[in-house]
Amino acid sequence: MNVLSVASDIEDVPGRFIFGITAISFIARQPMGRFGKAEEVADLAVYLAGAEYTTGHTCAINGGWTI
Repeated sequence: MNVLSVASDIEDVPGRFIFGITAISFIARQPMGRFGKAEEVADLAVYLAGAEYTTGHTCAINGGWTI
């Protein structure tokens, strides 16, 4: 059995309020300087679906928010 998961935080939601702060102030503190894209999360999921040697891991895809 192999269990892999994708942990995505924030994707393409400009102009909305996130955790009580505006999107603009969130982006200002985001290391990548932008929101993520759904396609970027999908790319990781496709990679993990074919990764034979990767096992039991949660991949955080959040633009450097966590390291």
